[in-house]
Amino acid sequence: PSNKDYYWELARTYEFEGDKGLTLATLDGMTRTLRTGWDGINQAADAYIHDTSPYRSFYTPKGAAKPSQEAARPSQGGGTKQQAVIIYLCCGDQTELRELHHSLSYLASHFTSRYPYPVVVFHDMLTSDNKTSLGEAYGGASELRFEEIEFRFPETMQADAIAKVPKKLFLAGHSWGLGYRHMSRFFSRDIYYHPAMQGYDYYLRLDADSFLLDHVEEDLFDRMSVKGKVYGYMVVTKEDSSVVKGLWNATKHYLEGTGIEPRSIKQHLTPEGEWNNNMFYTNFELSRFDFWRGDEYRSYFDHLDGTMGIYMHRWGDAPIHLLGVSIFLDQDKIERFSDVP
Repeated sequence: PSNKDYYWELARTYEFEGDKGLTLATLDGMTRTLRTGWDGINQAADAYIHDTSPYRSFYTPKGAAKPSQEAARPSQGGGTKQQAVIIYLCCGDQTELRELHHSLSYLASHFTSRYPYPVVVFHDMLTSDNKTSLGEAYGGASELRFEEIEFRFPETMQADAIAKVPKKLFLAGHSWGLGYRHMSRFFSRDIYYHPAMQGYDYYLRLDADSFLLDHVEEDLFDRMSVKGKVYGYMVVTKEDSSVVKGLWNATKHYLEGTGIEPRSIKQHLTPEGEWNNNMFYTNFELSRFDFWRGDEYRSYFDHLDGTMGIYMHRWGDAPIHLLGVSIFLDQDKIERFSDVP
């Protein structure tokens, strides 16, 4: 198997069947291949999942003694060290809602029980019952808040421009509604100015299908602060060409017009000097707010926003983030979290 969807659907099947060990082993296999390339496991996926993954025996049968790594671990974080917050946006459908329950449970077990940073879930559809069940899944490891948002076109967008935006875009084998494109713009700009995000220096963004599979042994925000890092990621992957139409041309136009020399973009360019469609996999993204609120990135995003590329071509926040980071940050300000399970 050579794509994320295979592993994800397999993990859902095992989760439905109640086999948590195989669920985690499958997600482990998916994570490893995303990090190292689809041949990163170097053996048949089924053999890895069933025989080799350390998570295959993570959960023991009912009634048996639990392995030592599942024992409750005391908090060693000494409380919140950094002004930081963990953020989600949910939920597109009931499947995503179920996934968020699991993500919050893993987050509490493997990170916030030791480092109790607040968690904010942005949403546009959660009911009171949903919030209650999500709170129960999270278990009170730290503060959990819900912030309702309303997706809409930006106020600067004129009515005649809005009328030109397709309700659906059929690209890369999927149908993309307005909701997805509103979400992309939210994560490219609006979230950094949301009132609930004021007062924080750092954020960790997770998606509903982001699972911390084992205990995180350090305060990730403290690591960023001590090392002087501005942006942190786990995986770089490639975006489909059909959903970034015009993005690189718009970026080149911006660079030519401003005379800015990108600081760390070479690794994301082809030998001919063109962008190679690399993007950060933003279901794990750790960064400083002040970078995204700064004049440099804001100027770049305003230029992109003026082209309407997010709405007309489905530009995602992931490639926009990679290009923005690569233009304005030196490589030594970027941290790869390859050791987070």
